[in-house]
Amino acid sequence: MRSACRRCKRSASCALAGRLRTPRVSQSGLPAVFPSIWLVWCCAELGEFAAGIAHGEEVVRMAEAADHPHSRIAAYHGIGRLYLRKGDIYQAIFMLERGLELARVWNVLTRLHQMAADLGAAYALSGRVTEALSLLEQTVQRGTAIRAVYQALWVTGLGESYRLAGHLEEAMQWAGRALEHSRAHGERGHQAWALRLLAAIAAQRGSPEIEQAEDYFRQALTLGKRAFLIRRFRFFPSLDIR
Repeated sequence: MRSACRRCKRSASCALAGRLRTPRVSQSGLPAVFPSIWLVWCCAELGEFAAGIAHGEEVVRMAEAADHPHSRIAAYHGIGRLYLRKGDIYQAIFMLERGLELARVWNVLTRLHQMAADLGAAYALSGRVTEALSLLEQTVQRGTAIRAVYQALWVTGLGESYRLAGHLEEAMQWAGRALEHSRAHGERGHQAWALRLLAAIAAQRGSPEIEQAEDYFRQALTLGKRAFLIRRFRFFPSLDIR
């Protein structure tokens, strides 16, 4: 997983270097914005948050200076997701809410569903579970209808919201669905997040499911998200996650 993220990061950096020399494309946005967003997301998945924030803030400044709606939407989404991965939840909410509002005004559906899912996940982690469930249930329903690429990740977010609300049976059902979908489509990164959720649910249930939680967690670690997953399990000291 980490090697795939690094390849993606190199590709995004090369694309960005080329597009910085390309004239502005007025309809779809600034040419430098979209490879920059992928670069930010790659940094987020690799845990390289300082570099990701530097790139993300630069692309936000660029998009706002041009005052191009599509570019601003993408820029807010890019850095918003990075803040979510970093655990800086309130910064994530701030950026994602700005992007989602613009996406609704301009009816940018390609970003709208993705940002709604990320914002729902941020709401859940901030304690706004009712809002998270509402937003994620709508997003998952729409994503299923259009066969969206990020379905497994959105379903995992919905399961996490149910877990945080204390509805562990529902959380387990959604986590299982996310794992099944990610495995069927070869989405290793999304598979790791689904396994992390299954481990969290088992850990929250406590004994006698601690061993099952550790097994899920070790499976997730093999997919290359060690730094993220260990940080996300700091609230479960009963787990042996070394």
